[in-house]
Amino acid sequence: LSIIAIFVFALGFGIATFSRDPPTGYAILVLFSIVLVFVAYPLFEAVRLTFVHEGRFSLAIWKEILTNRQYLSALAGSIELGVWTATISTIIGFLFAFFVSRTSMRGKKFVTGLATLPVISPPFSLTLSIILLFGNNGLITKGLLGLENFSIYGLTGLTIVQTISMFPIAFLTLAGVLDAIDSTLEDASLDLNASRWQTFM
Repeated sequence: LSIIAIFVFALGFGIATFSRDPPTGYAILVLFSIVLVFVAYPLFEAVRLTFVHEGRFSLAIWKEILTNRQYLSALAGSIELGVWTATISTIIGFLFAFFVSRTSMRGKKFVTGLATLPVISPPFSLTLSIILLFGNNGLITKGLLGLENFSIYGLTGLTIVQTISMFPIAFLTLAGVLDAIDSTLEDASLDLNASRWQTFM
């Protein structure tokens, strides 16, 4: 932490001496310091402690992790969840972005607001609503459909929750990309006798 403090002090001195806009420089420095102290340093310490066993350098913790089937199973499950979530979120985000950017549909502002709503809402509220609607005693599963042995818990439920919470990021990114593409390129493609599918691809 003392090294971080010296580094931040040196940056502050540099901003005061050489910067054209010191208030902006100090604001960036404060944000950088917060991220460094509360995110980067704890992560560094967590990784460093995996190489320390009884006060000495050791790979025993990594050997335990890489040879234990439970840890490897958890890692494989996390990777599988990440792949499913990223793929489905990107597809749904692209569909939203395409319809908002490239079609003449009505209510684009409403759709954009609806798509970005999961980013604004607290993370636990989405999870809680999925459980209350589709859980073992959920309003939809048991109340409306009368399902007895249906379970939302597991990979499927996690994928649904993660996809709903992550697709707005894909939507906002891809909407910006699609808006930046010049529409005359698509017109030129159609003028050169390409099909709509070829133009889309």
